Amino acid sequence: MCHKKIERAMELVKNGKIKKVSQSVYEILGEEEHTIKFSDEQASCTCTDFVIHGLEEKRIRSVCKHIMAAIIFETLMRINGVKSEKGET
Repeated sequence: MCHKKIERAMELVKNGKIKKVSQSVYEILGEEEHTIKFSDEQASCTCTDFVIHGLEEKRIRSVCKHIMAAIIFETLMRINGVKSEKGET
C-alpha cells in the first residue's frame, strides 16, 4: 500500500504540482489543493487522508502522498543545489 503513495507522490513532483511557499510550507496544486506544513517535531497536511490517518498523539500512523511529495521535492532541490523562490536551498 505504501508503495502506491510513493508512486503518487513522485507523480506530483514529476508533474510540477508542488510549490514551496516558505521554508516550512508547501502547496499541492491541481484539482484538489492542499497545504503541507513542517515544524521541528511534525508535519501536517490538509488532505482527508492525513486528517483521518495522520498524527495521533504525536506518533505518525500514516504519511499522506502530499507530505511524501514535499519531502521528495525538497530533497531533489537540495541534491541539485537549486534555490527556491524564497532563496533557500
